[in-house]
Amino acid sequence: MTANTRRLRLAAAVGALALLVAVVIVIALTTPAPGTSGAVGSSSSPSGQPSASPLAGGPAGLPSSSARPTPTPGAGDEPIPGPPVPTASDSPDTAAAQPESATEIPPAVSDSAAASPTLPPSVPVPALLSGPVPDSATAQNKVVDGFPSGIPVAARSTVSTSDITVENERVRASLTATTPTAGTEVLAEYDAALATYGFNPAEAPAVGGSTAREYNRGAESVTVTVTPTGSGGSGYTILALLVLPR
Repeated sequence: MTANTRRLRLAAAVGALALLVAVVIVIALTTPAPGTSGAVGSSSSPSGQPSASPLAGGPAGLPSSSARPTPTPGAGDEPIPGPPVPTASDSPDTAAAQPESATEIPPAVSDSAAASPTLPPSVPVPALLSGPVPDSATAQNKVVDGFPSGIPVAARSTVSTSDITVENERVRASLTATTPTAGTEVLAEYDAALATYGFNPAEAPAVGGSTAREYNRGAESVTVTVTPTGSGGSGYTILALLVLPR
């Protein structure tokens, strides 16, 4: 083999290698990058606007810096330190601080206990009549014997008449008197005295410029009627209808 023949073969091999390299470069330039669709160059967006070419702004065949994806933390990245998060094993008192399980059912309360709370025992109200059963009687210028002790005589009073009548289990007692005290003060005295025995006051009808007040407690009642006198005082009468205590 001559030297010229060797040179021709070497030149042919170099040419073939150069052609192969050119083909590889052309294929690399015309193949789209991963994550993109369509041919290299401009592509249409859904709105019809052309999108920027991945080759703009950089060397041939390389995407621009603005089109490069943002790096995300990988397995090799070091995490940013932060405050430690306490766990159940950090403190031995954690278990004690936990609330009781929500699955525990409280003890049942009976309907009678919920609907009927325990009330303190009631104090018995005293009776206006005390002592033995009185006899029917009438008295002048004084209070008759057996008159209900719970019904007082107004202050500075002068008693004219009084009487008491007992029939079966009912007692009727009355009293007539005068006092230099005004009628409003007389009624205030009986308001306070009869409230102690549980009697509730209410206005009652009266005639001739008089004022009457009725005090009630169940089947019992006491009526006080006051009439003003010319000297600024008042005359008053008491009528009580009571029940003998058992």
